[in-house]
Amino acid sequence: MTGVRPLRGLALPFRITGGRVATAEDTHKAEQDLRHLLTTRVGERVLRRDYGGGMHQYLHQADNQAIRALLRHDVELALRNHLPQLRLAGPVRVVHGEGELRVLIDYRLNPADVVRSLEVPLTAPDAGRGGGGAAGNPFGNPVGGTARTSP
Repeated sequence: MTGVRPLRGLALPFRITGGRVATAEDTHKAEQDLRHLLTTRVGERVLRRDYGGGMHQYLHQADNQAIRALLRHDVELALRNHLPQLRLAGPVRVVHGEGELRVLIDYRLNPADVVRSLEVPLTAPDAGRGGGGAAGNPFGNPVGGTARTSP
């Protein structure tokens, strides 16, 4: 295909494989970037305070149509601003339960590509799964339950 650049970059989570920095391409990179964006709290990145998908702020909110609409809006805005190379192929779907939040996205990397689906889960550390740990983060890194503030 002409004019379509392959998506390449550092693998997320960051790691060293075989003495080199691990990289990812195309759909693997897109899925890693989507998961990273949506599970990053807005304001968490020091030099990019607007980066993040906003999922965390809705995790303990009531499950109603208004909250789901706000989350869909925040996810679509984050995708437009931070991953413009991905094209939504359908509406963002939200499944919101007690201590659990799942965002389902259908996307394409380019107009001629097949539609791919991705589910990004987020679980509260105290959602009855034996305490904290990595249950809330799809990368396996612990998700803290406390808010961080800037000095």
